[in-house]
Amino acid sequence: MPRSTLITERTLLILLALLLTTACEPKTATETHTADTRAADESTLKNLDNEWSKAASAKDADKTAWYYSDDAQVLPPNSPVIHGKAGARAMWQSMFNTPGFGGGWKATKAEVAKSGDLGYTSGTYEMNETDAAGKP
Repeated sequence: MPRSTLITERTLLILLALLLTTACEPKTATETHTADTRAADESTLKNLDNEWSKAASAKDADKTAWYYSDDAQVLPPNSPVIHGKAGARAMWQSMFNTPGFGGGWKATKAEVAKSGDLGYTSGTYEMNETDAAGKP
């Protein structure tokens, strides 16, 4: 093998080894440290949940649907999946039009990942309806 080819191959191997070494190096503490905002994020989620519940209790379909993303997937009990904000709005409007409809949602837990990329709430809800005769 010619000497210039051998040097080029060696140079490439050394560069590749250096690249892999630096790519696999752990980040320093200052590069990975971000403030832990979970408590504030969890409080924000609970507050947003409370606002959403108030909008639903007021039977305001537009404001209730405002909290859904455009690509939301709503999973109503015993029904097919509803897609999108417009679908969520239509679902809520239909429920609000049901005689005697009422109820509410109370978030009892909010949790946010340390990374801040994911958060959720869980809680309890109550839903009321009446039949055509006005009985619950």
